[in-house]
Amino acid sequence: MRMKNIFPDYVTKVLRLYDEKGFKAYVVGGAARDITMGRIPDDYDVASNASPEEGIALLSEAGIKTIDTSKKHGTIVAHLDGENIEITTFRVEGTYEDHRHPSSVTLSRNIEDDVARRDFTMNAIYIDSEGEPVDLFGGVKDINDKIIRAVGDPEERFTEDALRILRALRFSAVLGFRIEEKTSEAIFKTKDLLSEISEERIAEEFRKLITGKNASNIIREYTDVFGIFIPEIIRMKGFDQKSTYHDMDLLEHTLSVLDLIEPKDTNLCIAALLHDIGKPDVFKIDEQGIGHMKLHNIESKRISEVFLDKYKFSNEEKKDILDLVYLHDVFPKTKPKIRKYLSEYSPEFMERLAILQKADILSHSAKGRERMVLLDERQELIEEIIRDNDCLKMKDMEIGGKDLMDLGIEEGRRVGEILKDVFEKVLEGELPNKRDELILYVKSIL
Repeated sequence: MRMKNIFPDYVTKVLRLYDEKGFKAYVVGGAARDITMGRIPDDYDVASNASPEEGIALLSEAGIKTIDTSKKHGTIVAHLDGENIEITTFRVEGTYEDHRHPSSVTLSRNIEDDVARRDFTMNAIYIDSEGEPVDLFGGVKDINDKIIRAVGDPEERFTEDALRILRALRFSAVLGFRIEEKTSEAIFKTKDLLSEISEERIAEEFRKLITGKNASNIIREYTDVFGIFIPEIIRMKGFDQKSTYHDMDLLEHTLSVLDLIEPKDTNLCIAALLHDIGKPDVFKIDEQGIGHMKLHNIESKRISEVFLDKYKFSNEEKKDILDLVYLHDVFPKTKPKIRKYLSEYSPEFMERLAILQKADILSHSAKGRERMVLLDERQELIEEIIRDNDCLKMKDMEIGGKDLMDLGIEEGRRVGEILKDVFEKVLEGELPNKRDELILYVKSIL
C-alpha cells in the first residue's frame, strides 16, 4: 500500500538524503500512525540504520544543521526549512529495571530490532521516502480494524514500561479503538506497576485521556486500573445512592456527566469525574431508607485537592478544578448572591460551571432533572445583571480611595476597609452605584 506525496518537502528531503548515501530512513511512531489513519501529523520522527555520526556527516554535507541531542540513545536533530526532525538510529534496548527506562541501549543496523521494541502495533509502522510502509506486526490492519494490540508479549511490554498501560487506555479513549483481549488482560495483571511511574507522567496521560470521546467507556471497563492513582473511584462502582433523584449508581451517574461535557474542556472533564467522588464519605440513610449526601461537594473538593496535589497539577489548574467541583451543587437564587459570585468568578468560568451543572442535572432521574429550573432561573438573572451593567468589581464603583481621602480619611488601611464595606453593600443591592449616594453613605458612617 504505497502512499504518494504524504510528507512535507523537508521530511522527504531528509529521507532521500539517507537513501542516496546508501542508508535507509523511515517516518515512524505517531506520524506514521496518523498518516495511515489519513491524518496530518503535527511533527515527524525518523528512524534510520545510519549511526548518529554517519547521519551528522551526510546532513552537514547537504548544508543541513544538526544537533547531537543524545549519542547514548542514538538521536540527532536535523534543522531545515524552519523545522526540526528527530532522527534516531535503530536500537536494541536492555532490561527495564525501573519499569520505565531501559538500563542500556545498543545501536543496530537491523530494522527488525527497532520495530520489536515498539509499544503497540499501530505505532510500529515505518514509512520510507516513497511512501511504502514496512509493517512487521500488522499495524495497518489493526488500525483499519480499530484495535490496540501490544507488540509481541503484552505483559512483557507493560512490565518494561508501565506508562504504556495508560498510553493504551489513552489511545482507546481518544481514538475509540478497542483493546485486544490479551493486551487487556496484561493491563490488569500489571496495573500495580503504575505506582512506580512518576506523578507528572501519569497526569500528562490522564489529561489527554479524560477528554477522549471514549473516555467514559474506558473508565468503566478499567475502573480498577484508574483506582491505582484515584483510589476513591473504585468504591463509586455499584454505589447505590438510594435517592429518588438518582436512577444510576454513582459511577454510572459520573460517567454520564462526563459524556455530556461539551466542548471537551480538560479541567471541566476532570471536574466532572471528581464532582461526586466524596459522596460515599458523607452518605447517610434516614429512617425511610432514603440516602442523603449533604455537603458532598466539600468532601469531593477535599479528595480532589489531594489528587491534584499528589499529581502535581499547576496552581491554576487546581483552583479552576476545585472551584468547579465545589460549586457544582450550588445554585444562588437571588441577584445579590449571584452578583457576589460574578464578582469572584469570570463570566467565562460561570459559563463553564453551567455546562457542568447542566450535565449533572441531566444525569439524574426524572425527578432530579426538575432542578433544571434552578439553573435556568440563575442564567436568566445573570443575563439581567450583565445587561444592566451592574457593578461587579470594586474598581467599577463610582467612588475610590481618593474620594475617601478628600473626605478626611487618612490614607491606609481604613480606606480599604470602607471601600470593601461600600462594595459589599452595592453587591447586596443596599446601595446604588451612584457617586452622590455612595458619598452620603460614607459620610454617615464617619
